[in-house]
Amino acid sequence: SGGNWRRSAIIFEALITVAVFLAFGALTLWHTRLITRNETSIEALENLDVRNKMKESGK
Repeated sequence: SGGNWRRSAIIFEALITVAVFLAFGALTLWHTRLITRNETSIEALENLDVRNKMKESGK
């Protein structure tokens, strides 16, 4: 029926909206962290790689 389709569409829209807001929030937090550390995204990934290599070597 028409009401069932409409309800499904509203639920779908709500789920998409929540997913977009979660993704937007995660990106906002990531960029806030980068700004407070005065880092670019490339530098952050390179530094993460260096930290992981240091942990593996026990330093």
